[in-house]
Amino acid sequence: MSNYFLNNFDSKNATYFKDIFNKYQTDKASQHGYHHIYSKLFYNKNNVKNIFEIGIGYGASSKCWREIYPDAKVFLVDNIEKYLINDINIFSMYADQEKIETFDTFRNSTGEIYYDIIIDDASHIFDLTYNTFLKVIPWMSDSGWYIIEDIKKEDVEKWKHKLSNFVDSYDIHYIDLNNLYPTPISDSFVVAISKKINREIGIISNVLKDNDFNILKNYFINNIKLNNMGTDEFGRKLLSDNSESILKDFSNILLPKAREFFNSNTLIPSYSLFAEYSSETISLHRHKDANACTYTLDLVLYQKDPWPIFVNDIDFLANENEAVMFMGEKYEHWRETKYNNYDKIGVVFFHYVEPDHWYFTEGPGYVEKIREQMRSNNASNN
Repeated sequence: MSNYFLNNFDSKNATYFKDIFNKYQTDKASQHGYHHIYSKLFYNKNNVKNIFEIGIGYGASSKCWREIYPDAKVFLVDNIEKYLINDINIFSMYADQEKIETFDTFRNSTGEIYYDIIIDDASHIFDLTYNTFLKVIPWMSDSGWYIIEDIKKEDVEKWKHKLSNFVDSYDIHYIDLNNLYPTPISDSFVVAISKKINREIGIISNVLKDNDFNILKNYFINNIKLNNMGTDEFGRKLLSDNSESILKDFSNILLPKAREFFNSNTLIPSYSLFAEYSSETISLHRHKDANACTYTLDLVLYQKDPWPIFVNDIDFLANENEAVMFMGEKYEHWRETKYNNYDKIGVVFFHYVEPDHWYFTEGPGYVEKIREQMRSNNASNN
């Protein structure tokens, strides 16, 4: 994971988060500016199924999460029983950071749920918060985030020292929000933690600037070449960068984001395809890519309803100007068959490889030899 998700706080979703935080009178936006972070990290509602917040207080933030993620379940704990609330999609229990074993009682009650968002907004006492982290971090989902809020300036170095033992397994970001306001707040430091798996699989939003996105979207949604084109076995029409130079242009525009996400400063564009899924029945079979698709940026241009793509058995729902990022030659990916489809779904597959990939050392045509070998291997296995 890189700072791509945390830099450039100006997210178009930030105002949405801020308005909801203020609506329920939390201090997450008005005092701390956390809407700048959460609008970057938690932008995709479809991928948030379970939320766990430590520290309830008067229950304002739980109502925020329920409004932002209406299909998610919100789990809460607090050491003051009068704060416990149970409502539609909100479940709470007693747990005390000074009695860490009470978190085991909570876990035994809920079962082995893995959380897409975990937020510690409880005691803010370093030792208690760190011990809670040790207990709860195994409960985070593979694509989840663990957030420690309201860290005091004097505790930042303690956190850096303790969490240095976890850098092999987790990406750890120390975020200072104190300078966002005229009067700095001493406890507006945040630690955001995610599993390193996100270097290979994930989803990003606001992929292109609005003007650039509209140029690319309008080029294909109005492309007359699609009018008389037949569909392939997956119900899609394809245009390649051999005929559409705009794809090469945008592949280069997006190169820095691909390098940032996949943590490689040497990857370069291989080829790109535009696909419009428009048949009554559309699908994508389960497969790994044989062509030059080490790194894939799968960008949604237009659709009415999101159609999930599965990567390594994880389903991702991307909206317009969002992209699913994955290593296409490494991970199986597919889409479930969609019947009675009356939507047009426009997607661009931007592919990248390292300079020593066969695509450049042997030439693009080498893929036919690879496919022939794959067919031979499949025949032998059968």
